[in-house]
Amino acid sequence: MSIISPIQSKFISALASEGRQALNTQFPDEFEYYLIAFELVDSQGSLDTSIVFPVLPKSISIREPNVTNIKRTAGGVLSLSTPTFIPVDITLSGNFGRKFRFMNGQDIVSLTATARGRSNETTTGQKSIFDKSFKTGYGVTKMLQALHKKSVQLDSNNQPYRLYFYNLAFNANYVVESMSMSFDQNESENMIWSYSIQLKGIAPLSQIQSPEKSKANISRLVNVSQSQKIVDSIIGITKSTTKNLQNQLLANTTPLAGQGSSIGIDIINNLNLSKLIK
Repeated sequence: MSIISPIQSKFISALASEGRQALNTQFPDEFEYYLIAFELVDSQGSLDTSIVFPVLPKSISIREPNVTNIKRTAGGVLSLSTPTFIPVDITLSGNFGRKFRFMNGQDIVSLTATARGRSNETTTGQKSIFDKSFKTGYGVTKMLQALHKKSVQLDSNNQPYRLYFYNLAFNANYVVESMSMSFDQNESENMIWSYSIQLKGIAPLSQIQSPEKSKANISRLVNVSQSQKIVDSIIGITKSTTKNLQNQLLANTTPLAGQGSSIGIDIINNLNLSKLIK
């Protein structure tokens, strides 16, 4: 009997009863859960803005440098290091695709509509939102851009915001500073904006949050991530079913005498995917 078998049985039993997200919460250095999120917190510690990535980045890089000072002396070589936290470099790159993504009502980034009149003067209007829960991939990219722009501004108390970064896939959660963001589009991925974000981790979240607070925040983010995945899967099934229905209707349509349309096409035009989703 293999010594691994009892461990595998224990893992399968725990996975079936609690789920991988629960295992990650209890044993974050042994079981990963693939979730990337940002939280923007004001000077009073209140949550201002958050975003859970509906699509994981294509690339995540974490660089943990060591600060070591090496000097040559008359008696040999002297090496000096520090036990304190050393800032880490984090890079995220990827895109959110083209299709609609369910954001679980995360429309809490203040986006302002800009209108241009006949005189070519730019005027700022009221906040314009297409939908609070559903965003295109482009819309999610703009939410991410707005979040990082806001992170370097001051809150209502004229104090700086704090930006929290959660990477449950590597148990790497930090207070970060947004160093730079870039966006690009190329011919191979037409109509898809890719992002690249450079962050500087200035402190582990475990140093400023109690274990209870940290677990509560992670559980909330996991719940948001799970609801996004469930709704996205439902949309995919509904969209596939609707497309099959449309194809069947098109295959069985007969043009009406004296008209340029057909019964099937009229039915298709009356199909409302949003009603099916709701």
